[in-house]
Amino acid sequence: MDRGKLPNRLLPLLLYRLQSAREKTNPDIAIFSCVISLDSPTNYEPDFVKATTEDFSIDNWKTAKGPPQIFSSTLLNFIFNIQDFSDDSPIYCFIGDPFNKSSEFGYIRLASAAFYVLPSFSGVPELLELGYHHAAIGWRQWDSSSETGDGPIVGYKIYVRSGSNAVLAKEVPPPSMVPITDRSVLKRSAENANEMVMYNVSGLEAGSTYSVQIAAIRDGINGEGEQGPALTFTTKQGWHLKEMKCKIRVI
Repeated sequence: MDRGKLPNRLLPLLLYRLQSAREKTNPDIAIFSCVISLDSPTNYEPDFVKATTEDFSIDNWKTAKGPPQIFSSTLLNFIFNIQDFSDDSPIYCFIGDPFNKSSEFGYIRLASAAFYVLPSFSGVPELLELGYHHAAIGWRQWDSSSETGDGPIVGYKIYVRSGSNAVLAKEVPPPSMVPITDRSVLKRSAENANEMVMYNVSGLEAGSTYSVQIAAIRDGINGEGEQGPALTFTTKQGWHLKEMKCKIRVI
């Protein structure tokens, strides 16, 4: 028998005992629950109810992310979280082993679910301050009226590169999530009264060229959208105070 195909054997008695619910998620993620109703209280294993994607081959079997929620002595809720999920793949919850003739087996197929659209970000970062080994970068916040995708936005990710080499990839919270005592991460733009996000990139090489891009992150797993347009800058070069002090000591 092809172990990837659904066998003809099925116990219809189990069908009405399984129910499912699926959340709306970001792309490539499936979060869902499978509830089973038992005739009477019984001992059960954590993998009593399993899930599978695509087909029923054993390689595709998934177990719940933790012990089931016990709604009552005869009603159990198994919660699944599948990542790297192909959005158009079918999902099944099932009981038993479909390839063991002596095992009871029943399944349900979950309904298709909608996915959130990851946020785009078209804002070009601003160079707020430039030094020999640092650069303060600012950017406007994501705006649903001018950008595509779904909110809410829970943060941003700043990418700094030197040529093709990654220098920094750092998540930065929006101003609303920054402690009020830490206002150094905020800036008021002269052109726009809205608060901007700011991040101080340190550890750079003097006289070197870097590029910066920003991505917006929406709520939920895998919520990061595409990176926006790049800002390119070159750090200062030449003598500066630290180097002058070292030179004086040598003399």
